[in-house]
Amino acid sequence: MLYTIQIIIYSILLFGVYVSLLKGKPNHSVNRCFLLFTATIPLVLPILKFKHFSTKENTVAELLSVRLPEISLINKANEVAIADINNTLMIVYVVIAFGLLIHFSYQWLRFMKKLKGFQQKQYGDQTILINTQIGPASFGKYIILPDEEMNKAILEHEMAHLKLKHTNELLFIGVLRCIFWFNPVLYIIQKELKIVHEFEADSHVSIATTEYQELLLAQVFNKYTIPFIHSFNQHPLKRRIMMLNKNKKKNVWSYIIATSIVILLIGNIIGVQSAEAKKWTIIKDNSPLPPSQQNNESLQSSSIPDSNIYQIVHKMPEPAVDVAAFIVQHLEYPKEARKKKIEGKVFIKFIVNKEGKMVDFVGYKSPDKILTDEAIRVLKLMPDWTPGENEQGEKVNVVFTLPIQFKLD
Repeated sequence: MLYTIQIIIYSILLFGVYVSLLKGKPNHSVNRCFLLFTATIPLVLPILKFKHFSTKENTVAELLSVRLPEISLINKANEVAIADINNTLMIVYVVIAFGLLIHFSYQWLRFMKKLKGFQQKQYGDQTILINTQIGPASFGKYIILPDEEMNKAILEHEMAHLKLKHTNELLFIGVLRCIFWFNPVLYIIQKELKIVHEFEADSHVSIATTEYQELLLAQVFNKYTIPFIHSFNQHPLKRRIMMLNKNKKKNVWSYIIATSIVILLIGNIIGVQSAEAKKWTIIKDNSPLPPSQQNNESLQSSSIPDSNIYQIVHKMPEPAVDVAAFIVQHLEYPKEARKKKIEGKVFIKFIVNKEGKMVDFVGYKSPDKILTDEAIRVLKLMPDWTPGENEQGEKVNVVFTLPIQFKLD
């Protein structure tokens, strides 16, 4: 779900740059590339991360212990329900995407079969299909004419489409629309790309601008088109005529500014996605244990003298596994706690000793001993850590605090 939202947001941002700075500018090849870039880069941008951006610096306050990131445990019945919803949504997505791809492929194959049935005529290196009642248009390697009349300007226009491989771009966007059907920006990009294709093909016509405008107007009522093809009658006609009369001097600054914005935007997105949460935070917590837990069996007196226990060292201990993932996988919400509707946050303090073993578990600030016992049980299952070291490279004992949130709903 998050991936789909990111795709849509990134597509909107990039297309917004195009509309603000590039739309209507006469550098059609650059605009084509930018639109194709806008259609594709949001699909991979959400998964781009670089270690270079990561940060593992510690935040130091008054020292007592190192608090690891909080872990939240939701009742597994709810986790299963959420997983079922996600699976259902994934099935719906795949079914729709697969159906759209089949429909798209069927349309394409049907149209290709239809083209082979038309009368062909050679015009230089180009194959022209005549008396089709379609077009004037172009598709793949074909120029499509509704009758036998061959206007030079129209042929130049359609040959430009073929030379510039515009059909391939439309087919590519069409496939993307089927796979990422949930992204409405792709539909807008496809529409704009077809118009830019027409601008570019218009610019390759050699006759006078005024004469060509009259030709466009003469064709305005012939509106039979097919999604795959580039029709000579592609609207909006007003934009095409305005583009023909526009000063062809290219505004380099618009492209420089657009490129700079896109680079900054993508760089910031990747930076945010790559940044890791702080591995630990140093906290001070001198609050006494609740009376209900002062004789708690889970509380163990430390077997290590206080003078040999450190809060932060030159090289902090490293877990062998992802702590959060391990706990979520192995921790069971206690049945008695679920029955009594007990929930809340448990703090477990423990020491990673010189051998990398987790020892001397102490639970405090817990809403109930049941939750404390379950948290400690799971922590005792964890594999050994890489022990911490001081500046001399000697292995040392380091104390940690781990908050675990138990939540029923």
